[in-house]
Amino acid sequence: MMERHGLHEDALALVLGCLMVALGTTIYAKAVLVVGGMAGVALLLQYMSGVQFWLGFSLINLPFYLLGWKRLGGAFVLRTFVAVSLVSLFRALRPNGWPLRN
Repeated sequence: MMERHGLHEDALALVLGCLMVALGTTIYAKAVLVVGGMAGVALLLQYMSGVQFWLGFSLINLPFYLLGWKRLGGAFVLRTFVAVSLVSLFRALRPNGWPLRN
């Protein structure tokens, strides 16, 4: 039988995963590429209107919190909110991205 992860392991995985998503979307933005899902929609919004990725990504995910609450419960929505907020925060802290060259 497998043991459950501890809270510190879950938190570390969440932070590292969000850092990787933020880095990945930065690379995609520098290359003017699109990824699937809400991150892809936020990148398209950034390309078309100039809205910062972090703001678009946060706003696009708002309706899904309500849907998730109804179908998957509060714990899932809380973890999702934290993940979306961390990705948005990591992208907002470096609005010009990490030092990547074109």
